[in-house]
Amino acid sequence: MTIIEGMPPAKERMNQGLLIVDNTGTIKYINRPLCQILGYTPEELLGRFVIEEKTADWWPTEKPVNPKKSDSVCDSGTLALATTALTLLETTENELDFLTSNSLTEAFEEEQTIKLRKKTGEIIDLQIEETRLLDEDTRLISIVIPAPAPSNFATPALLALKASEELHRITLAHITEAVFVTDDLGNFTFICPNVQAFFGYSPQEIKALGKISKLLGVNLFQPSELEKVGEIKNIERAIRDKSGKRRFVLINVKRVSILEGTVLYCCHDITERRKAEEALYQERERFRLLIESVKDYAIFTLDALGMVESWNAGAESITGYGRSEIIGQHYSCFYNPAEIQQETPWKALRKASLDGRLELEGWYVRRDGSQFWADVVITALRDKYGYLEGFSVVTRDFTERKRFSEQLWHAAYHDELTGLPNRALFTRLLGEAVERAKQQPDYQYAVLFLDLDRFKLINDSLGHSIGDRLLVALAQQLQTFLRDSDSVARLGGDEFAILLDNIADIEYANSVAEQIHSCLKSPFNLNGYEVYTTVSIGIAASSVRVDSTSLSFQAGEKAIIRLAELTSLPLDVSGAACPYDRPEDLLRDADTAMYRAKSLGRARHELFNGAMHAAAVGRLALETELRRAVEKIGAADERENAFLLYYQPIICLETGRLTGFEALLRWCHATRGFIAPTEFIPVAEDTGLIVPLGAWVLREACRQLRLWQQEYPQASDLTVNVNLSSKQLSAPNLVEYIDELLEETSLNAACLKLEITETMLMENSVMALEVLEEFKARSIKFAIDDFGTGYSSLSYLHKLPVSTLKIDRSFVCRLGTEDENSEIVQAIITLAKNLGVDVVAEGIETPEQLRELLRLKCRYAQGYFFAKPLCPEGALALITSMRQWDLNF
Repeated sequence: MTIIEGMPPAKERMNQGLLIVDNTGTIKYINRPLCQILGYTPEELLGRFVIEEKTADWWPTEKPVNPKKSDSVCDSGTLALATTALTLLETTENELDFLTSNSLTEAFEEEQTIKLRKKTGEIIDLQIEETRLLDEDTRLISIVIPAPAPSNFATPALLALKASEELHRITLAHITEAVFVTDDLGNFTFICPNVQAFFGYSPQEIKALGKISKLLGVNLFQPSELEKVGEIKNIERAIRDKSGKRRFVLINVKRVSILEGTVLYCCHDITERRKAEEALYQERERFRLLIESVKDYAIFTLDALGMVESWNAGAESITGYGRSEIIGQHYSCFYNPAEIQQETPWKALRKASLDGRLELEGWYVRRDGSQFWADVVITALRDKYGYLEGFSVVTRDFTERKRFSEQLWHAAYHDELTGLPNRALFTRLLGEAVERAKQQPDYQYAVLFLDLDRFKLINDSLGHSIGDRLLVALAQQLQTFLRDSDSVARLGGDEFAILLDNIADIEYANSVAEQIHSCLKSPFNLNGYEVYTTVSIGIAASSVRVDSTSLSFQAGEKAIIRLAELTSLPLDVSGAACPYDRPEDLLRDADTAMYRAKSLGRARHELFNGAMHAAAVGRLALETELRRAVEKIGAADERENAFLLYYQPIICLETGRLTGFEALLRWCHATRGFIAPTEFIPVAEDTGLIVPLGAWVLREACRQLRLWQQEYPQASDLTVNVNLSSKQLSAPNLVEYIDELLEETSLNAACLKLEITETMLMENSVMALEVLEEFKARSIKFAIDDFGTGYSSLSYLHKLPVSTLKIDRSFVCRLGTEDENSEIVQAIITLAKNLGVDVVAEGIETPEQLRELLRLKCRYAQGYFFAKPLCPEGALALITSMRQWDLNF
């Protein structure tokens, strides 16, 4: 290793200039501090020459000659600035020369001043600290680099630096923490001025200790760990100050680079805190006897596992358990079996241990099995070192006061989950806007009613905790779109409302809705899940204009008058609405517009108009009449029953003969005649009326088929298909009901086929599989209706006990016109054959469609080409005719 290679890197950080030249005057090494003060880079100087003035006697060899232009550099010795000057000079060809003083000696008895010329030509004075021979060919010159001289005209940057240094000096003198900096060996390189107040030792006394281990103790941390993480926090040590007093210190250690210092220590005195902890620990013991005498509260303690350790008289009075029988029992004995199954007691204790304190309200179980409503406070008990020892539980019986807490809940104005205003507060704010609009004709506002799309799917698939996180995240997001004068509230469930106050026109409400839709295109990151969601938004403005020509039930001026009656909005004949009278009406109309947006495909917004509400009123009237009609099912007088079944034939395409029927529900209204199923079935689904209505359809279809079979032998092999709704499929007594029905009608179970849609099957896959397996055991067959329109998994479909796939009419209706649909139908038929199930094509209306299905070898079909849905008499006529369709095309 050469001398230059052995130079320590630390030299680059010292305020010292180093220059090494050989006996020819060639620069072998120059450090960065010296380069920086002269304005050169090391690369510009290394390998250049030092040139001695003619009178110099210091350099031991002949003056070196610059191989490029020695004459121009050394002519007559004119480059020397002083007799004792070492001069750095830049020639016209950017070559560097050094002159050495002829008065310098090989050994300096005292420091000498030299003049150096910077790259810019400026001459500066520096002191030579020492010069010595490193070996017979190499000389080291050490030059002192001074700190920047003060200036009477300091720059703003310098003033800021001085101010920062003064601020840090004052801060270090007044902080309550003791701060040290050491090198890697633990030697002090910096000691905070306030250490004497902390340790009793002066900075000089601490400096004299040499190493920080003598102050804070050895093995404070592992150096390897500090190198790995960069900072180690909360190291607790007990030390003795100068007076011998014991102190507790919390130490943070951090890797730094401050001059020669590499490790920063921050020491915080926690002696008083530790004393307080000790006092608290003793105080708990003193309170133990006190709480045992309290009778109005159940106060007891648990160990860390939840076992009862102590028991007061109040606990015995409230729960009925005596001390001797409860000590050592688990806390879960106060919960009902369902909560124990859900691990509620253990979850409560875990949450209390994490949060320190947990407050609960709910029903709890006494010794005799009776229940009581109580509020419970569970507090984690920890020792002086922070380790969990157990829990204290304070319980108060609030059974009689339960109704008062419910009233208090209703009186609250904010939503607990999101922190937003709730419906009560939002209605009050909206009421203020309504009143203001009455007094100020130019004042306008709008309400946005938001509902999350498919929120139930998120709850069912990811859990309610993720659903709650989504609601909180959405609540926070909505607030970013609003001005200070606007308000957003959670009305309940997944419904939110926004009040846009004092807007210029309705376009502002539309723009806010667009911003919300745009924002929700990005997912929410919730507990590791990327959750996408959309919202349907209904907008109701403080005033609304209705085009009477858009109302189908009336026309012109009569439409406006009728609309005013239905919507509670005073409208003039021009269609202009006066301000609302009640905030509830505005919320109602925004809600109506929101449902309109949902019906049009979700993830959009709609502006309320009077026609929407008129349609809602009409739907409500339809629901009322539907309820009355359902109530009359099973009446003694069958003529009061407005429902009847029609039967659409299902034809075997191999024989051309009838194989069965699909039972279709019809409603014959007393004044309106037949109401389309597409109009009343969705209402029945939404209201739950589909359950009793579906039960009647099942009973009537089974009864009618059995009746035909008993009277006409040719009907003995016929089957009947009955559609099931999702609510029927999820009914707990569906299997038992069909068992009773088949027994009552004496219908062979193999003659009954139940149809469910593909979408319904996948949304309730686990439950559907269980139900289908039970029906398979009874020889009852299942068909998947509208197949191809959902999103079923083929691997899952293979597991289902399904006997038939029904191709949706949307694929069949375009057969013969679009090759793509033929391929889809072909794929479904092939899939059915591979699964070993039958396939039925729905909606056959033309010979071309039938011809294509025959070519694709579809086995069964139904549609208007064969027959429209038939009344019972028409179906019977078809049965008795034993018709065979000619399928030779």
